[in-house]
Amino acid sequence: MDEDILAILVIGILLFIPIAGVTIRFALKPVVESIARLMEVKAGSEASELLERRMALLEQELNATRDDLRTLAAKQDFDRRLSEHGDT
Repeated sequence: MDEDILAILVIGILLFIPIAGVTIRFALKPVVESIARLMEVKAGSEASELLERRMALLEQELNATRDDLRTLAAKQDFDRRLSEHGDT
């Protein structure tokens, strides 16, 4: 009698494990996919924030370079006029 119960339990476990595995896989697949999409979106938003910060820094650097060029051009113009005035 104990052997019969043991045989029924073993057969039940052998059938239950694959069925439970397949069921859990199908049940958890949408949850795992949602988590993966959420992580991708989060990573994408962090990347876009980083890109925006880098672009802002590049714009600041470009504006500073333009200001430096204007200052240099004004100094060169002043030096040119000063040298022309000194030659006369």
